[in-house]
Amino acid sequence: MDGAVRGAGGRCGGPQRLRPRMVADAVPRLALPMNVDGAQQALDRIMLVMYMLNDSFGQLALAASSMAAAGLFVFRAAAPNPMAPLLTLLDARGLADGACDSLQRCSGHLRAAISLLDHPGLPGVDGFLEAERAAAHGSLEAARDLAGMVSTHAINAISMLH
Repeated sequence: MDGAVRGAGGRCGGPQRLRPRMVADAVPRLALPMNVDGAQQALDRIMLVMYMLNDSFGQLALAASSMAAAGLFVFRAAAPNPMAPLLTLLDARGLADGACDSLQRCSGHLRAAISLLDHPGLPGVDGFLEAERAAAHGSLEAARDLAGMVSTHAINAISMLH
């Protein structure tokens, strides 16, 4: 297997089955504030979003791997002008890596929120918890936007092959 294809999953890990709306569906689950008085509800929301993030990592890894394989195909034979679709595929792969980075940041903020939920007596804990939730939400929105751009770039690259 070519090194470019083998390493295409990048920061996202290995491919899993594709569920295109998983990132977008997770965003509203972090939109509402959290506090330690509703710790169990907050924990339930966090755990559901983390499950969704795990699935999203796989989706983006699959997209990055597919783009790497398509890039090799384009470069080696098929396209009349291989540079145009190849550059578009490279852009899409970079966007997929950026989306993975955003998902990892979101996951880190969610883990911090879980830790804060375990310390309800900490002075100012609700403020810290809200800051982590808001940061996770922002990272998730960025991942959603980048994932949408990945699809657009991949479709554009495919259309250039004809």
